[in-house]
Amino acid sequence: MMGSHNGARCGMGLKYWLTSVGLSDLLLLIALTFSLFNYGTVWSGLSGGQLIALRLVLSLICILPLPFFILSHELSKLEIVVLAYSLLLIIQGIFAQNPGNAVLQGTIVLTAFFIPLRFVDKYGVRPLLAFLFWVFLLVTMIMDIFAIKTGGRGVLTQESVYVWSSNYLFGSKFMFSYINMLFFGLFIYRFSFLPAVVPMAAFCIYCCSLAACSTGVVGLLLMLLIYICFRTVKVFIANKWAVAVCIVVMAFISIAAAGLMQLPAVQAFTVGVLGESSDFSGRLEIYPHLLKLWLGSPVIGFGSSNDANSIMLSSIGAPNTQEGFFQILFANGLVGGILFLAICIFATSESSNLSKRDSGIYAFVLAMAICSLVEINLTALFFLGLSLVNVMSRKGEQGFPALEAPLPSGCDGLLQKEITDVY
Repeated sequence: MMGSHNGARCGMGLKYWLTSVGLSDLLLLIALTFSLFNYGTVWSGLSGGQLIALRLVLSLICILPLPFFILSHELSKLEIVVLAYSLLLIIQGIFAQNPGNAVLQGTIVLTAFFIPLRFVDKYGVRPLLAFLFWVFLLVTMIMDIFAIKTGGRGVLTQESVYVWSSNYLFGSKFMFSYINMLFFGLFIYRFSFLPAVVPMAAFCIYCCSLAACSTGVVGLLLMLLIYICFRTVKVFIANKWAVAVCIVVMAFISIAAAGLMQLPAVQAFTVGVLGESSDFSGRLEIYPHLLKLWLGSPVIGFGSSNDANSIMLSSIGAPNTQEGFFQILFANGLVGGILFLAICIFATSESSNLSKRDSGIYAFVLAMAICSLVEINLTALFFLGLSLVNVMSRKGEQGFPALEAPLPSGCDGLLQKEITDVY
């Protein structure tokens, strides 16, 4: 098996990228990736509005080649739904309190799906995942080393008059956790054997615990469990309904959370293991109000995530919904919620085709769906994860090269052996 990994490293080395991948395509991937992160205002010297503008410029750069790509082929159901959801976010965002941030979310959804699709259509899946692995390795190591160096404190900054938070150069402690989780999924793709996976999981869990983010700790533990289960009972985990159903179930659980939290086993795990307060850091005071407040504008929502936050703040003094799917329902209503769930279903419709090696990205998506119970995490990195699951599960489909990329001389045999081993 080690020989197959050597083959992957050889086939996707620097020489391959320099000779086979166009510069414009590489720059688009770089722009997409770095539009996803929430950079800190303190260390960067830029205001929140300036950082949003920077990310929006990067996203708009990615959009430039998309009209020709979209018009050049017949759109799939997933692509149609992604376009509809993105346009909904952008149009509603134009009239929102903070239009820059709302429009940014719409453009990120659009680019997170269509840039990988466009790239895979030209070069195959393997070069895309190789690029993302090295980028997220770099970003994750910078963030983790910074967290270790500062004892988990990061750069202390006041995000608003209501919420104190630390920034770890590329985002808050929550973004820090999601980046660690996505990197762990890419690591599984790169080194899909247990003796390598478990130590990396332990390191990422340690870093998230330093940053006092129990969501990241639980998410990584869930990913490890899903990865192990995927190797034995894949059929029960990898199907087109799992992610969407999980997200809806988490939303229902949030409504019943007050009763569930009184169970002794749940109290013991939350307080004793995770170190959270008995009211789940104030969430149990928020959840009972979610359904009633959402019914104030159930069809189209309140316009954007920032508008939803304003409703929460003025109504019950909470900064946001603290639940992933309800945040979408508050922002974009039932229309946005249905389109979002349709994206989840269509993106994972061929997930039963995923190999054990691919299970890391799927584990990331499913773990994020479960963690949406307590965080607003169904955003940029989640959409990128869904996009990767989609292209990884469509190997050999028309328009997706079966052997995925032209191979440098000397690597053909090794890489062919790898394809035989893992697919």
